[in-house]
Amino acid sequence: MVLCKNIDLPEYLSESYKNNLKELDKTSSKNFEKLFINHLENKLVNQIELVEAYSRRSEDNELITFSVSLLTGMHEQLNTLVSLRDKIAAK
Repeated sequence: MVLCKNIDLPEYLSESYKNNLKELDKTSSKNFEKLFINHLENKLVNQIELVEAYSRRSEDNELITFSVSLLTGMHEQLNTLVSLRDKIAAK
């Protein structure tokens, strides 16, 4: 494990990903929080788009129901990230 901002990173992460995290580690705490939240938000938006695209193509009702449930939780997480981003920006 690689230690970054007191977070253990799994060894299986790519070197470029670890290097990006090391660069983040060099930033100030406030900038780190902003960059980290932006990173999480971008990843979550990509995941939401992927689940939405696959669920639209599915003909399996169970899979569609699961996707709707999953998307509901993902949108709640996205709203939480947006709130955190706004809270940090207001500091």
